[in-house]
Amino acid sequence: MTPVFPAADGYDVDSLIIAGGWPSNLSELFVRAKGPARRSEDIVAVSDDYVAVIDGMSSPLRGDGRPASGREFARAIGTALTALPGDLDARECVDLLTAAVGRITAAHAGPAGAVAAIYSVRRHQVWRIGDVHVRVGRHAFPAQKGIDDALAAFRAAYNLALLAGGASVAEIIETDPGLRAAFPLLEVQPALANARSPLGYGVFDGTRVPSRFIEVFDVGESDEVVLASDGYLAPDRSLRKAEDHLRHALDTDPAALGALAAMAKPLLPGAWSADDRSYVRLTSYRPETDSDESSLP
Repeated sequence: MTPVFPAADGYDVDSLIIAGGWPSNLSELFVRAKGPARRSEDIVAVSDDYVAVIDGMSSPLRGDGRPASGREFARAIGTALTALPGDLDARECVDLLTAAVGRITAAHAGPAGAVAAIYSVRRHQVWRIGDVHVRVGRHAFPAQKGIDDALAAFRAAYNLALLAGGASVAEIIETDPGLRAAFPLLEVQPALANARSPLGYGVFDGTRVPSRFIEVFDVGESDEVVLASDGYLAPDRSLRKAEDHLRHALDTDPAALGALAAMAKPLLPGAWSADDRSYVRLTSYRPETDSDESSLP
């Protein structure tokens, strides 16, 4: 099926993976790289059985000329997901997606892998692995990741101290010394991936994802579901609200030291945003064909 969202409208059609029919309950979808000079490491995958927002992890330690592994991880997960049977439970799905990225090797230091929020049509559930925003009905579940919170707070504090000492906002945006000061943490961060640690986090990187990092959210009939990468600030109820929320933060805090501090990335000159972003909104429904499965755990 050909994607219905043309690049002229800002959608990155190369970051959509679509298999089967287009779900009638899918009302909004958007995915875009943070700027024209790079490809998005966010991927949106859609099939008859699953809808997912997948966020490939970026590493500031990648260096010039080295390929970004986040897109490779995210695309592998999206491609595998759209081929999976729809009756899987969360544990089964996560294990199969982990196997799908098992042979990918990141050619850079620092964090690697991908995180995802997956809506299962037949199970009437959202499964979350890692820091992706989720909304189910009235309940919002923002992306959270302790190690990223620690790094973002350190980066902001370092840069704010430099500003207080006379540095300019333009200098902070251009060189981001706070992030560079955090490179030693980024170098060792992979040890926390899928680890039993207070700062451990779930990620698809080829290693087994512990059950404690697989979050399951039950979805009621006619509930609205929002899945959004952390390129947005929250799982807002509509794409327009999410875009307005993000645009206000970018306009008022381009150095990412206040409203945008949690993103830990400044808005670079010529960029569209501080990070890749993806958003999906849909309404849950219960097809007649799955009536015998609706009680599955």
